[in-house]
Amino acid sequence: MILLSDNQNLIRQIPYLNASKVYGKSPEYGMLNIVTVAVDNLKGFSALVLTGDLQFRDVNKSSDSQHKLIGNVLAKELFLLSQSKLLPAVENIGIILAGDLYCVENLDKRGGLGDVSEVWDSFYQYFPHVMGVLGNHDSIGTLTLDKLSEFPKRYNILHKNYVDINDVRISGISGIVGDPRRPNRVKENEYLDAVKNLLNARSDILITHEAPKFGEFGLSGNEPYRNYLESATPTLIVCGHNHWKIPYLKLKNDTQIFNVDSRCIVLISDNKII
Repeated sequence: MILLSDNQNLIRQIPYLNASKVYGKSPEYGMLNIVTVAVDNLKGFSALVLTGDLQFRDVNKSSDSQHKLIGNVLAKELFLLSQSKLLPAVENIGIILAGDLYCVENLDKRGGLGDVSEVWDSFYQYFPHVMGVLGNHDSIGTLTLDKLSEFPKRYNILHKNYVDINDVRISGISGIVGDPRRPNRVKENEYLDAVKNLLNARSDILITHEAPKFGEFGLSGNEPYRNYLESATPTLIVCGHNHWKIPYLKLKNDTQIFNVDSRCIVLISDNKII
């Protein structure tokens, strides 16, 4: 995959509520931008939606007087963009979720751990090809990564494995490096072994919640992860967790990294089928 342009074309903005950085303070307003980026070829897809760290809620209340997780709103908005021909047909779009889709219901603090199954269900309601990973703030119902085998089979939640869809091999590692006694944490050696194994499996796309570190550019993340990527065959990496000031980085070995923390980037293939 080659970017045909560095330009990001803004096609929609979704307002959201974010919990204040100060506990107990009023929620803050923000805007989630949906942008498109032109690429040369996505194999069996006309577009790939890359998004993650959607730890916000809708500014409007739903019928049950709750502010829905913003991922629900994003799923419907992307569907409407497809219906209006601003994006390809839904059957030609792949959805990639890089984790951390939860925001506490009362919007009184950042972080927390909660159920994101409604967001996955919203994307599956509109799109047939949805895959991704859990972040460190996500659960499916009350289940976290240690109960992965009990997750509903309808979800393509990846952890140390891959799926082949439309001639594209998409792999993923859920959670972050840390003490496995905490939810959605993986020992560093196990995490890096999974990175190595999935890269060796010739993954076209590797989804991780955790980001690699590039300190020389002021981009935080995991340094050993970065070292594996630099010595591997070229791969498209989709990550989040650590917010980067820039969304895209290309390594010397042609590996391309999209950091989608609080972003929604739609890659549009030059040979797309509308």
